[in-house]
Order: sequence, then structure tokens, then C-alpha cells
Amino acid sequence: MRTPLPALLAALLAGLLTGSPALADEAPYTIGTDAGWQVLGGLTTGGSFGDLGGSGYLGAELSLNRLSKGTWVGLYGDGFYEFGHEAFYTTAGLQLGYMILGVDGGVAFRTGDGDPALGFAARGLIALAFFDIYGRALIFGDDIQGQVGLMLKLPFWASE
Repeated sequence: MRTPLPALLAALLAGLLTGSPALADEAPYTIGTDAGWQVLGGLTTGGSFGDLGGSGYLGAELSLNRLSKGTWVGLYGDGFYEFGHEAFYTTAGLQLGYMILGVDGGVAFRTGDGDPALGFAARGLIALAFFDIYGRALIFGDDIQGQVGLMLKLPFWASE
């Protein structure tokens, strides 16, 4: 015996109208990081070029960011040793980005290859999960230096 079409339609309509309370209470599935604060840190390495010549470097970075709707804003600080110049550099400043594209910049300090120098740093980056690829300019008076590097950054802490 076949079920009449009006009975099937009535059952379907009743199911759609009543819904499932358990499904209605669940949060939607999202991809990416939730809004909030996070502390990230990791290693940075690459090559430099410019007025002082070329060299390789190795260092570390720490940042504090606020994430919201694909935008990230925060502070960063890093330090690295440049092998060819036998110099230690530190930079610190503001950073901001949207999705995978970001910029940062601030003050820079160089010591070890003569008199200590105070300057400026600016960097553009592409953030790909745990890796960032970047290009940076360091300006110390008349000395302009460029860097191309790779950074491995991991989250140390995140707010809820």
C-alpha cells in the first residue's frame, strides 16, 4: 500500500516547522582565528642587502595582536644578529594587517659594527599560517639596508 501524497507533504511540513532545538543552539562552523588578543613568537631568518653589503641573519620576534573580523592590530619587537656585519639589531613598533597581508614599522637600533645607531624600520609581509614571508627596509641616517626573510611564528597565548 502506498502512502498518499498529502500525508507525505504534511509530515514534511511539520518537520520543517518544528525544527530541532539542538541544532538551532549550536554555533555556526567557522574557519580561522576567533576575535580576541593573542601573543605570538618565533624565529626569523633571511638575507640582507644595501649600503652595508649583503649578509645573513638569525633572530627572534614577539608580538601582541588584537584580531577582529580578519583585521589584526598590535605591537611587535624583534632582535636579530647579522653575521656579515657582526652587528645586533632590534626593532619595535606597530603592526596591522588584513587577512594574510600586513605591514609594520617603528624604531630600529643597531650596535656592534661601529658606533650604535638609531633608525627606522618598515616591513611588508604575507602571513601564511605559521610562516610569514617579508621584505623590510632599515634606515640608519644615510645607510639604507633591505631584508628578505622568513619567520616561523607560533601562538603562545590567546584570549577567549
